[in-house]
Amino acid sequence: VCILSLGTTAYAAAKYFGLVDFLGKAEIAEFESIEKLTKETMAEQGYSTSNEYATYTLKEALVDKELIYMVVEVTPKSESYLLAMEYCSPEDSVMNLFIDGVTEGTMQEYANELGKELVFVGMGLFKDEDLVSCVHDAKGTTDGKLYYCITATNGFGVNELDLKFVGSAYLSSAQTMEDVSRCSMDITLRDYSSQEEKTYFPVMSNEWEDSGFKLDVVEVKETELGVYATYVYKAEQLKEDQYIGFILSDTEGNKFDYMPYYINGGEEILDDGYRKVTYAYQKSENVKDLQLYISGVSEELNEIPVELIINE
Repeated sequence: VCILSLGTTAYAAAKYFGLVDFLGKAEIAEFESIEKLTKETMAEQGYSTSNEYATYTLKEALVDKELIYMVVEVTPKSESYLLAMEYCSPEDSVMNLFIDGVTEGTMQEYANELGKELVFVGMGLFKDEDLVSCVHDAKGTTDGKLYYCITATNGFGVNELDLKFVGSAYLSSAQTMEDVSRCSMDITLRDYSSQEEKTYFPVMSNEWEDSGFKLDVVEVKETELGVYATYVYKAEQLKEDQYIGFILSDTEGNKFDYMPYYINGGEEILDDGYRKVTYAYQKSENVKDLQLYISGVSEELNEIPVELIINE
């Protein structure tokens, strides 16, 4: 894992949001050790690009073998602009600006009070011209900045990841795509994380066999950031609207929390009706002696743990 950061001085001003603010320091176990793996700073890289309405600066990035987290600071090009996330509308609640203490009225009403014009900003990542699937969150500040947290699945299998960042912005009065102002920059993110892999075989009781649910294998990968488990399973009686969930726990029943904003990319359909899906969990002290809770097969089985035997 590598956290690339401008530094800590901005935190003192209380107008800067970084990965700790989005993810929560308590939600990233071994955060101190992650910080020690930092190899360079965003300030040294100078990743910044501008369009007509806003400037986009990559402030922090955290990468391991499975996930990409990025924080981008968006600064308005004019003090007369009020930034908001794209896909919002002026009639939406002002709470969608994510500014602490600003809760009453609509975005447009708040902009009118400030004497500012709403500008909607968005961003995306591309790898070799292909759009990278991302999840976005944001936090606004009273001085007009907007901080985006981007989460993407890192399935590229390289330690040095070359991506294209694209930023877009448009006024609330925009009518066509020609009214959207865009900019872009090439960025390189490096993965310094280590990874430990383990294979587990489930011990399924008779109740599970009678349900028509089969779990063949669980592949677990552990990095400094999280725990990633891939499940290969078959549910012979699965309905279209039926959702199967997997929650790892230690042998004392302490369930692992899911990683914030994680996107697993959906299920992969394999041969003979089998499916494969990956879940991401927050770090735990015990990532060896494990058991598994499986939800969605039946209410009776939801709380029956499945013993996992490690393949030594």
